[in-house]
Amino acid sequence: MPNTPSLLDNKHPHDRGGAAESLLSNFVAPNSLRAYCVDFEQFETWCISVEQTALPATTSTIISYVEYLIEAPDIYKVDTIKRKIYAISSVHKVADLPTPVTAKVRKMLGALQRKRSGEQQQAIPALSDYMAQAIRLIDPDTNKGKRDQAVLLLGFVGCFRRSELAAIKIADIDFSHKGATITIWGSKTDHTGGGMVKAIPYSSHPELCPVRALQSWIAAAQLTEQHHLFVSIAKGDHIKPDSPCDAEGKMINRIIKTYLGNNYSGHSLRVGFAVQAYENGASGLHIQQQGGWRTDTMVKRYVRKSDIWRENAAFKLGL
Repeated sequence: MPNTPSLLDNKHPHDRGGAAESLLSNFVAPNSLRAYCVDFEQFETWCISVEQTALPATTSTIISYVEYLIEAPDIYKVDTIKRKIYAISSVHKVADLPTPVTAKVRKMLGALQRKRSGEQQQAIPALSDYMAQAIRLIDPDTNKGKRDQAVLLLGFVGCFRRSELAAIKIADIDFSHKGATITIWGSKTDHTGGGMVKAIPYSSHPELCPVRALQSWIAAAQLTEQHHLFVSIAKGDHIKPDSPCDAEGKMINRIIKTYLGNNYSGHSLRVGFAVQAYENGASGLHIQQQGGWRTDTMVKRYVRKSDIWRENAAFKLGL
């Protein structure tokens, strides 16, 4: 075992990641901070299992870790792997240590990106009719049913990233006669740290209303302002208020797959919002605003298939 001290030395297992948080807190947005701390904790745990040092780490250790992530049972997207490696590099930098993420590592990640780009397909969009069918099959009289309905409806209507859903706290939500407003802190595109506010309107169909679903879940869960909105539910339908979603939103992803099917993913709600809103006449700008995209590039990508039918010149042939 290397003699160089690890960030974990003399720390209780429950304190893992605390040192990383103290190092990064002044340099990273709040939502990213949570993810980075989880990422570095995972790296530390892996280093212990293979008898390597986490801080400072070597380039060869990082390469081995990337190989481990590629082959891990939980299949990580390239962007997720890159974020995990960037978190390790960030901790080294703020600790005034040379980053082990060298050109060799970056070349490896680039090769992985190129390899995966041919394999990845756009997430299947979850559209309104299919969402309605799934929502109506959920038992709203259970705690799990209330939570899962709120996850699906809020994720769809709010065009949320799953990491954004996982990060919401009760204190971030305000209700009015128009619906709910939710402040997202440290979002992927919120580089100023000022927060982004999303408006969630009431639906004309009570059983498909994200605001009512949200209110029903909050009333059942009895969470305080400091609790995360979406938390775990144990056997017996018992709510675990101090067990929030993981920072990456894997629990959100599992809920989506449970009701929509394994072909769908956490991104399906977001893509589905863009496609459905566009097909129903919403402007690209308004879709971009609700989704929190900085440019219209991704919106255009998502609605491209709809575009071949909308305003298609073939309809003007008189046949």
